[in-house]
Amino acid sequence: MDRLQRHRLGAMVHQAVEAQTQDHMDHTFAGVMFDVRSASKLPYEYLEVSAVWVRGGLGPMSVWSVEGGFTGRREDEKEWTKHYQATHGQSFAVVQPLHLDTPIRIRPGTTMGIYTHSACLGDEQIVYANQRKKISLSDMFIDILPGVAHLSDVPFSPSHNNWGGWGSPWRERREFVGRLSYGIRWLRWNLDTHTQLPPLLRQIAWTVVMSRHPRARNSLLYCLDDDHIFYILNNIDWWAMPALQQDLRVMHDHEEKQRQRIKKLEDSKRELTSLKKEIRQMRLVVTVFNFQLKREFEQLAHTTADMLPGGVEVETRFRAEDTWGAFAEHQGHNADQSATGG
Repeated sequence: MDRLQRHRLGAMVHQAVEAQTQDHMDHTFAGVMFDVRSASKLPYEYLEVSAVWVRGGLGPMSVWSVEGGFTGRREDEKEWTKHYQATHGQSFAVVQPLHLDTPIRIRPGTTMGIYTHSACLGDEQIVYANQRKKISLSDMFIDILPGVAHLSDVPFSPSHNNWGGWGSPWRERREFVGRLSYGIRWLRWNLDTHTQLPPLLRQIAWTVVMSRHPRARNSLLYCLDDDHIFYILNNIDWWAMPALQQDLRVMHDHEEKQRQRIKKLEDSKRELTSLKKEIRQMRLVVTVFNFQLKREFEQLAHTTADMLPGGVEVETRFRAEDTWGAFAEHQGHNADQSATGG
């Protein structure tokens, strides 16, 4: 028989998520540009941002995106894709949804820059906040990162008309205030995705496949061929099963612990590098000190020789050099004891 067609990609998502950032009501202006990073290695095909929620004076609103993040592209409109354009009334108290005409798709392990802008004149169009953390919001799937605010009523403009156009049109270290509505398209079971799925689902798949074993003749599934078995497994909506949801949380916690360990190792490496630099600086200081001290001993020897009769000049110089040598040897001995803990 012909092989049964199994699901791979589809024009829908399986699960809806809301990501709400904190609202500190710090500032308002024409636009805010920020990055959204795929933060998880959980088994999904992609995330789709379907709506961006903002508040403020609003007006003629637009939403844009760029693959790889906004860094180095904040004024290059050709690099960006427009997902929304419409006019909204004022809403200073409640965030309003901007339902995108085409969703912003985020693949695992990638970053998307998002730019929300109002073409209305003034300085109260969109509410945003000062940066308070390295990551504005983090959940199981995405990190919303700090970005920049835009003062111009013209998208991507390198200048602005506020205060006579004085200063940069961009304000650094700002955070998006509002909400992202996004959906998750989970991986379905396939032979090539089996190892990426939660452990419990892999056990289920293995059990079902083993029903085709010659020793499993009493199984109700034994009469099916391999294509039927694979088709059944492929159509399991495993993400809706409570036990597998718990498996996902365990996978996420494990990944988070690994990320924390890596962060601690990187912090320790930076501290070690800083310590090595301090040690090199201390060695330089000790070398300079020893050089200056030796010069002082030599000057003292010359001064003493000038004050004494000429017959004892050589002997006095030798005694001064012997004294410096003994002092240097004593310093080296102390340093060795400190290094060995003696």
